[in-house]
Amino acid sequence: MQDMAKSSHHNLPDFKIKTPHGEYILAERSTRFVAKLFDHLIPIILFLGLASLSPDTGPHGGQGSPFWLFIMSILLMFIIFQIYYLSVDGQTISKKFFKIRIVSKSEETPGGFMQNVLNRGLGNFLLSVFIPVYALVDALFIFRENRRCVHDLMAGTIVIKDVSRKFSWKTPLIISLCFIIPLTLVYIYFRIHGPI
Repeated sequence: MQDMAKSSHHNLPDFKIKTPHGEYILAERSTRFVAKLFDHLIPIILFLGLASLSPDTGPHGGQGSPFWLFIMSILLMFIIFQIYYLSVDGQTISKKFFKIRIVSKSEETPGGFMQNVLNRGLGNFLLSVFIPVYALVDALFIFRENRRCVHDLMAGTIVIKDVSRKFSWKTPLIISLCFIIPLTLVYIYFRIHGPI
């Protein structure tokens, strides 16, 4: 009896979706939910964790200000990493960890900045802000057979299982530093010379 139960458990098929370019295994609903949760929690935890180490209680508190610049730099770096990975790989940091990624349904390639960041990310965020029930409707759509949320339909994407992607950090780190170093230099200038 136990052998039969084990056999039936291991034989449960992954849900596959057929596209013009082949057949893909869709990401589990629970995996997508957890990855999304981590994407929201990571910046919050980073901010609260670093802020708790600040030598003062606010961003305008004299000697504490450089530390707040450091916090903002870390958060900016996180955002740049997310945008880079979404644009290049169709993955956030959490999606990489959970081995799922976003692909264009018509081409089966990462959708790039326009599709993944603007249409799927920013567009979805704006709809959630201006239409109160949108976020709930969007989430409930994942329980359909093809597991595509409203933002997937808008952007023309699907989320699939993917174990092939490697975690490359050099390029997004360089991009982050290109933003953070000039901002830091501007901040130091104004700290020394005062406002214009």
